[in-house]
Amino acid sequence: MNKTSIKIYNVGPIKKVEIDDLKRVNVFIGASASGKSTIAKIISQALWCEKNFITKGDEVDFKEQLIKFHRFSDVYFSEQSRIEYISPWTTITLQKSDGKQLRFKTFYTRVNPRHSYYNNLKIQYIPAERNFVTSISNLEKYNESNDNVFNFLQDWYAYKDQYRDLRTCYEVEDVDDMKLHFRTLRDGTQDYVRIGDTEVDVELFNSSSGIRSILPMLLVADEVLERIYNNEKPFSYSELKNLERIAPRELMPIIKELNDRSRVVAKDDSFKQVVDSLWQAVGYNGAYSKTHLTVEEPEQNIYPATQRTLIYHLLNRLQNNSSLVITTHSPYVLYAFDNALVAGQVARVSAEVKNQIPQNLPSDFTDDEVALWLVAEGGITPLIAPDTHALGENEFNSQLGYSVDEMSELYSLLEAEDNDKE
Repeated sequence: MNKTSIKIYNVGPIKKVEIDDLKRVNVFIGASASGKSTIAKIISQALWCEKNFITKGDEVDFKEQLIKFHRFSDVYFSEQSRIEYISPWTTITLQKSDGKQLRFKTFYTRVNPRHSYYNNLKIQYIPAERNFVTSISNLEKYNESNDNVFNFLQDWYAYKDQYRDLRTCYEVEDVDDMKLHFRTLRDGTQDYVRIGDTEVDVELFNSSSGIRSILPMLLVADEVLERIYNNEKPFSYSELKNLERIAPRELMPIIKELNDRSRVVAKDDSFKQVVDSLWQAVGYNGAYSKTHLTVEEPEQNIYPATQRTLIYHLLNRLQNNSSLVITTHSPYVLYAFDNALVAGQVARVSAEVKNQIPQNLPSDFTDDEVALWLVAEGGITPLIAPDTHALGENEFNSQLGYSVDEMSELYSLLEAEDNDKE
């Protein structure tokens, strides 16, 4: 079984969450302060801790990193707090250590599956607070911390740097036909966006709140989901030291050549076989070969129709070696994933029927790959019905019914008042 599970007990608003099989796509929807982001951050942190343990040999303090990078409060943790992460390659457990004081320890165990090795992961977290990166100029000079917000800021500046050439633009044309064209000045001090078929460039911080919300999210997400695999990735110092420590001596020349010529070598068929022998020997692939993307509240400041096409955009760019976590308040986001699941069922009927599905609607996903969760009262409830393999009855249907009933009662009152006047 190639499953990854995560269990969270008594952390912040979460009382008990047990996910036995993390899918490629996990969507958490619920009210404010229900714990959606708590779950998403713990998943992201577990993947990051696993990555550092396997590729660098580091045993990162899980709780400390949740507090520093994901801005958890220390009061999130109690005597009963516990986190368990189990993948085909690693087991990570955060729990209270022995003793009377409330201290926690992270325990790591390496697992060596017979038929697969770990693939190095690019982990990207896009926080809900992302909008500020387009509202204030020269924000990079204020970067004094390394939490998920400023990490996103750093990535935004790094990824947009390639669009300083006036002839090079980042273009988006499949999100509600917005046709965004983005570029930045040569010195990087000002960003511009062109919307639709106009010839007018607008300063990004003067554009609409929706554009300022969606453009940084899309540019960073697309960089991670598509272009990161084409970039060269030399090993870091700690990665090199770990490889030198665990690799067989006869394979050391391969490590040196890989680092000198970077990951492009791994794509060279003439060298691929010896590179694969290295990864088999050490138990992991040192080059970026997978992506995990987390997006908090992608619906911010965005019209419902745009929310739908934004989700389609992300799913269409999600490669086989990528995974996605979404937190949301929006039923429109939820129903966009539902549409993709139903489209997948339609596509499997026949090639002729598949050709009738709208071109931008993803149709390659099943409920084996997608999980939709309602977060409430400290736990989670699956929203995909086992009989239909799509969205079943849920809290939003109940809320819609409540609104309809309430409106009916109000109209009854109006009708009664009109009858009294007669």
